[in-house]
Amino acid sequence: MRKFINNLKKLFGKSPIEASPKATEPSMNDKMQTWSSPGKNDMEPILNENILKALMQQVEQTKEGIYTCEETFDLLDEYAELIDTDQDAAQLMPLVKAHLDMCPGCEKRFNILLNIISTSLDEA
Repeated sequence: MRKFINNLKKLFGKSPIEASPKATEPSMNDKMQTWSSPGKNDMEPILNENILKALMQQVEQTKEGIYTCEETFDLLDEYAELIDTDQDAAQLMPLVKAHLDMCPGCEKRFNILLNIISTSLDEA
């Protein structure tokens, strides 16, 4: 794994991994939110062992036929409405559920949308 990470860092022009123990393990969302940071002229990718482990976990969980982020986003409104009306959304839209389970970015957008739908229905 270390050789793989070092090769990826070389591809992205970064130095090899430096061991830096962390007091606590960051959550998957924390790991995924650090994919890039401002550079001199553009966004430069940040690669560290935690991000690459998170990426490898996502690759490992990927199955043939699973939706992309774009496809999932296109169906989020329908999925959120099913959840809000207490229907079994996971059974009706299993590929959306599978994607949300493995993608922190889409899950965050889904939770925001669900909160908006719930709030607007409560006010009506």
